[in-house]
Amino acid sequence: MKRVLVTFLFVCSLTMSSAIDFDYELTGSNQSILITSSVQITGVIGEGSTIGAFFTNNNGDLTCAGSGIWYSDQSLGMALWGSVGTEDNGFSEGEQIIWYLQSLDGTLTELVIVYGDGGTNLYQTNSFRWISELILIQNEGCMDDSFVEYNPFATSNDGSCLTAIIYGCLDQNSPFYNTSANTPDSSCNPSSIYGCTQAQFYEYNEWATVDDGSCDVYWQALYYDGVWEIDDLEEEVVDLQNAINTSNNSYEALLAQLEAVQNLLVEAENSLAFANESNDNFELQVNELLDENVDLSILISGQQIQIDDLVEGYENGLDEPIAVDINYGWNMIGFTRKIPMDSGASFEEILDKVILIKDNSANLFWPEFGFNGLGDLIPGHGYQIKVNDDIDNFIFPYVVGERLEMSPQVPTWAFEMAPTHPNEVKILVRKINLLGQEVIESQVMTGEVILYLYSDGSVEKFIR
Repeated sequence: MKRVLVTFLFVCSLTMSSAIDFDYELTGSNQSILITSSVQITGVIGEGSTIGAFFTNNNGDLTCAGSGIWYSDQSLGMALWGSVGTEDNGFSEGEQIIWYLQSLDGTLTELVIVYGDGGTNLYQTNSFRWISELILIQNEGCMDDSFVEYNPFATSNDGSCLTAIIYGCLDQNSPFYNTSANTPDSSCNPSSIYGCTQAQFYEYNEWATVDDGSCDVYWQALYYDGVWEIDDLEEEVVDLQNAINTSNNSYEALLAQLEAVQNLLVEAENSLAFANESNDNFELQVNELLDENVDLSILISGQQIQIDDLVEGYENGLDEPIAVDINYGWNMIGFTRKIPMDSGASFEEILDKVILIKDNSANLFWPEFGFNGLGDLIPGHGYQIKVNDDIDNFIFPYVVGERLEMSPQVPTWAFEMAPTHPNEVKILVRKINLLGQEVIESQVMTGEVILYLYSDGSVEKFIR
C-alpha cells in the first residue's frame, strides 16, 4: 500500500497564524472522502477535533475546501470542493491536498494520509475515495506565542521558549531606540505619531509630532466645568434628601396597603378550603357512579379507538404514492413524501442495487461501507442516486418512526483494488498548433509546428 506524505514549506508557514480557518465554501463540484471508524491511527486524535483539507490560494495562503468533526465511534464523510471556473475558491483538478488536524484547544497537527485504494493524494472531481490510515506528525518546539521562539505547529514543548517578546524601536540611530526591545514596531518613526500638539488643551500629547485636530477642551474650561458639576451634584443631594423625607411620609400608607393584602390572603385561603370541600364531594359522587356499574374507562377507550381510527385515516391520506423509474447509472430523484423519513429505511428494499446517494451539500449514503451521512430524507428535496441496474416503479415506503441501523465496514473489493493511476500509461490526447487550436495532421501545411499533448502531462514538438 502506498503512503502519501503531506508536507508544507517553511516559507509558507511564516505567513500563517496559529489559528487556521477551517470554514469552507460550497462551490458546486466536489470529491467525496470517507474516513471509517475502523481507520488505523498513528498518534492520538481527541474527540471533537476538526480534520480539514486545504489548498494553496493565489496569495500563497492555505485555504480550507472541506472539513469535518472527528468522533472515534462514528465514520466521517467529507466533501472536498473544487474551484468554479477561474475563481480561486477551491481545488483545481489534480491539485495536491494538504491535511491538518485541529484539536479543541487550538493545537494544529500535520497529517499523513493513506488511501484504501493506494492512490495519490490529488483532487479528482466527482470521485469517491476512502482513507485507511491517519498518521499524526509530531513536532517539538516552543508553544508559547509570547516568546520569540514560538512555533505554531509544535505539538509538544521542548523547553525552547527562552526569549520573551519585547516590542520597540530597534534602529540605533533613532532617538526612540529601545535597548531592551527584540521585536520591531512603528515607534522608530516619530512622524507617524499623531495627536494634539498644543499644551493649553486637555488632549495635549507630549509625544505627538503631527497635530491631528484632536485638541478640543481648554484646561480652563475643564476646570469651570468641574466647578459647575459640583454645584449640580449638591442640588441633586438636596433633591434626594427631600425624596427620602417624602418616602418616610408614605411609609404609613404602605403599611395600610400591606394590611389590605393580608386580608385578601385570608379570604383566598377560605376560598381554597371551600374548593377542597367541594372536590371531596365531587369524588364521592364519582364513586357512587362507579358503584352503579357506570364503566367510564370503557367509554373513554371507545372514544380513543375512534380518535385513533381518524388519525390513521388522516395519515394514510397525507400523500398519494408516486412511482418512479430509476435507470442504470446516475439519476436525480425527488423525495415525494410529506414527512421526513430515515434514508436507510426508505431505500432498504433496493439497497442491493444502490451504489451511492448524495444530497445537494454532498452528504453521502454509501451502503457498501455501511455509512449513512444523509440522515432523514427531506420532503421536496432532490437526491443524486447511482444504481447498478434498472429499477422500475419504485415508490418511497411510509416508514415514519423506523430507522435502518448500519455498521461501518470496508468491502473486500476495496482491499483488492490495484493502485493504478490513469497517468501511468502515456497516451496521445490531442494535436494542437501554436495558437492552441486542435488540428488534423494531414491537413497541416509543410513547415508548420505541431504540439503533441500526452496523458502524463508531457509535450512533444514536431515540424510538419
